[in-house]
Amino acid sequence: MTPEEAYSLRLITDVRVTEIGLIHVETWMNRDDYASALFLNGRKITRGLNEWGPLYLQGKLYYVRSEREKSHLVMQENFGEPAELLSLGKVSYPALKGGASCFITPPCP
Repeated sequence: MTPEEAYSLRLITDVRVTEIGLIHVETWMNRDDYASALFLNGRKITRGLNEWGPLYLQGKLYYVRSEREKSHLVMQENFGEPAELLSLGKVSYPALKGGASCFITPPCP
């Protein structure tokens, strides 16, 4: 496999079967960095700004949008604009259960 072929691959993760269909995350190389977006039934539904950890709960889509030093919990309703619920330091993994949020972050120095 050539470097060009390797960099053209897309990795599919975070596959979820929901009441509205199949949600997954696709990750790819974008210039010199990674990018990821959420897909619903094979169609891209976010902007590709390093989004991951999708959860569809009570008619709303929750996910994490990561930047270099910050992570944002985002909520999006059907046909609505994404709304940032909170920002934290780098988030490792989100867990949303029954409307309550819990984040696992690296320990503070």
